[in-house]
Amino acid sequence: MIVPFDKLETSDLIPGTIYKGGVQGNYGDDPLSSLFKLGNGFKGIQNKGGIRRVKVEGIRNSDEEAYIVLVSTGKNKNWPDYYNEHTKILTYYGDNETPGNSYLNTHLKGNLSLQKNFELAYGDRIDRTDMPPFFYFKNVDNGRDIKFIGVALPVFYNSKLEDVFKLENFSNENGKYINVKAHFKIVDDYVIQRNWLYDLKRGNKIKSQYQPPFWDDFIEYGPKFKLEEFKYTEKHEKQIIKEDTRTLMNRRCSICNFNFENLLISIKANPDYFFSNSTSNNSPDEILFCPNHRRLFDLGLISFDNKGKVIISDDIIQSNSNNLHIDLSRNISLNDNINSFLKFHRKNIFKGFEKQKSLI
Repeated sequence: MIVPFDKLETSDLIPGTIYKGGVQGNYGDDPLSSLFKLGNGFKGIQNKGGIRRVKVEGIRNSDEEAYIVLVSTGKNKNWPDYYNEHTKILTYYGDNETPGNSYLNTHLKGNLSLQKNFELAYGDRIDRTDMPPFFYFKNVDNGRDIKFIGVALPVFYNSKLEDVFKLENFSNENGKYINVKAHFKIVDDYVIQRNWLYDLKRGNKIKSQYQPPFWDDFIEYGPKFKLEEFKYTEKHEKQIIKEDTRTLMNRRCSICNFNFENLLISIKANPDYFFSNSTSNNSPDEILFCPNHRRLFDLGLISFDNKGKVIISDDIIQSNSNNLHIDLSRNISLNDNINSFLKFHRKNIFKGFEKQKSLI
């Protein structure tokens, strides 16, 4: 997904999404400045630096951080950040590169912020309530465009501070220096709602109704928080992947897993849909689609068999399924009503019925 420059000021932070930079050839082209422009009298974000600290507002003379934006540009050989998409581990370097300079005495205080927040993460619960979230971005193709990767947690399950936050010796053409080498765990399963950014700017870090569901457990357990065993609850239903009899793929497209909720389309599991073309947001038996796959479903180019597996029409060449972002490995949950609806679709709408009779 790509968000154009003129839409940045209203966009949520969506993992995997590219946010376009401007084209004027100056600092105003920085997409992060626009993406984090919240209005309502709030100050914006710095337009340079890899560790961009955003402060809480409304508290006089406060240096409290609301959130921190980490950026990897790939342009500085002294800071060879690396993100492993398989393990979700980010290795991030601090902002010192000056020989003879204290690693904490940097212009934008990035290393000071990293050290403080890693220590808070490995402290107790009270310490972690003062922590800001880290949002990690990468530059795309060495240009202005940036890609949101996810929330960067400065903690790993059953680890120690010294395992993930290290001071190491480096050198460049000017001499030797000490810099931070930090490791984060990336969480890329959740859309970060813009309203959470507003709450963070107001200093509301632990009681926001808009914060992602894992944040409470991270604050509570710190290094005892095992992300892969996180137990989802009903109150987080709209923010997580959850299969049940109410929806086939809750809050995600049933075909491609697209989860930008503002663009999802819900259709009733009722044959009348094909004659009235009506949609529903609250039907107890519904199927969710992104706009592209809703159109393919309406045209009879995709459907589901009687086991909930995605099937494609003879009119779509098999090799085109990737280009259309059709995940043929997906299976969805069925109930009697949805099963009857899909049976009607396969018989009357789906183009390929003659070869799919066994699926009825």
